[in-house]
Amino acid sequence: MEHKIFNLTGFKALDEEHGIFEAIVAGFGNVDRGGDKILPGAFKASLERWKAKRRPIPVIFAHEWDNLDAHIGQVVEAKEVDDGLYVKGQLEMDEPFAKRVWKKMAQGVLAEFSFAYDAVKEAIVDGVRELREVELLEVGPCLIGMNPETRLIGLKKAIPSHSTATSDASWDGPANEARAKSGETEAYYRRIYAWKDPDGDSTVKASYRFVHHEVDGDGNPGAANVRACQTGIGVLNGGRGGTTIPDEDRQGVWNHLARHLRDADVEPPELKAFAVEGKTGARHTTKEFEMIQNVHDLAVSLGAKCAHEDSDVEDEDHDSDEAGNGKARDRRASVTALRMDMDLDLLEL
Repeated sequence: MEHKIFNLTGFKALDEEHGIFEAIVAGFGNVDRGGDKILPGAFKASLERWKAKRRPIPVIFAHEWDNLDAHIGQVVEAKEVDDGLYVKGQLEMDEPFAKRVWKKMAQGVLAEFSFAYDAVKEAIVDGVRELREVELLEVGPCLIGMNPETRLIGLKKAIPSHSTATSDASWDGPANEARAKSGETEAYYRRIYAWKDPDGDSTVKASYRFVHHEVDGDGNPGAANVRACQTGIGVLNGGRGGTTIPDEDRQGVWNHLARHLRDADVEPPELKAFAVEGKTGARHTTKEFEMIQNVHDLAVSLGAKCAHEDSDVEDEDHDSDEAGNGKARDRRASVTALRMDMDLDLLEL
């Protein structure tokens, strides 16, 4: 999954009471600062698929998929026009956070819109990546950065995913990297690596990491190597000493490598969530969220059982039956506590 951020143009607050707005959220034909160009027609097939599913395109603030408060509305109309992608959206004005976002959009404080997408069809033409078909996933307003140029470059540190031929041949990373040419364009290195240092020289291959494409003896990039992609994800997850790329770039690199694996009909390993010292917001996998919810449910169940059984004991005579009831209560509570302990142990692995 990739993101694109555009200045919010043509914004009109049509109906404040119901949170209805319209805007052009993507432009056609121009080369953006990341070296990409969206061609007219790129959204057409995806919009038709959304219509066939009879489901609205979500409006999500800043791509915070796992934050329900950030799911602030839905697109009620979307179409391609001469200028780009037009949307008419509706925010849920009965939700406090959505109402605040509306206010900031109307004030011009939130003056940029972003959309999340997967590239379906693309081509490199004269060093520019042409996006010919994209799968639109969601749209939403974003905060304004101090420097738009810096922010966009930051989003591009993880090289966008793409579909290519794949290979399950043996892999020698240093040998393939040695065969890559020096002094080439960024478009050339994008066909070999999955991450670029934003402060590095784009014509120097030392500025790139996570080599995973096979390179022939003449320096021509070839298929994505399955073993290289699996190894790369292992490094993202801490294997071989881990990686020094910024933590916020790990997801983008994983997206890139995982797409190649899926193209090869190989299920990619999950990206592990690391608790990074001095940082907040580490993401859990879906399985971990399910286990966390399970622990919560068990804790609630344990508390309810203890409260109910303690109430029963208060109504009984404290004679020989008390010991028997206490043993049964302890036994049931112990089973629930054991299940909680097992799930907590799994979360720590």
